[in-house]
Amino acid sequence: MVNDDAPALGDLQVEISPSDLWILVWAADTPVALFLLCPRGDGAAEVHVCVAPSHWGRTERIVLGFLAWVWTATNLRTLVGPVPSYNRLALKLALATGFQKRDLLAGHGIRRGKPFDLIVTAVERP
Repeated sequence: MVNDDAPALGDLQVEISPSDLWILVWAADTPVALFLLCPRGDGAAEVHVCVAPSHWGRTERIVLGFLAWVWTATNLRTLVGPVPSYNRLALKLALATGFQKRDLLAGHGIRRGKPFDLIVTAVERP
C-alpha cells in the first residue's frame, strides 16, 4: 500500500514483531511470493501478500496454495486482508480466493493527492 505520507525508501524502518510470520514461496529455486501473517488475537491474523511480477499470471493459484497451507499448518481461524480502494486488482484477487468484504475504513490515507479508503476483507477457516 502506498500513500503520500509514506517515508522515502531510504528512511523506511520495518518493525518486525517476534509474533509475525514471514512465508517465502519458492518455485524452481526462484522466490515467487512473500506472505506476512500478523497475529491479531482470537485466532485471527492480518495477511499481506506480495507476488513477483514474473508470476502475476499464477497469483490466484499461489494464494489458494498459501491458504491451504495456513489452514493445515496453523491454528488460525480467520485471515483479515486490508485492501486500499485504489488497488482493484488486489481486491479482485482477494474476492477470487475466498475473501469477503467486511468493512470500509473511509479516508484511510492519501495517494497522489487524493483520499483513499481501506476495504477490509476476511476469510474464515473452511
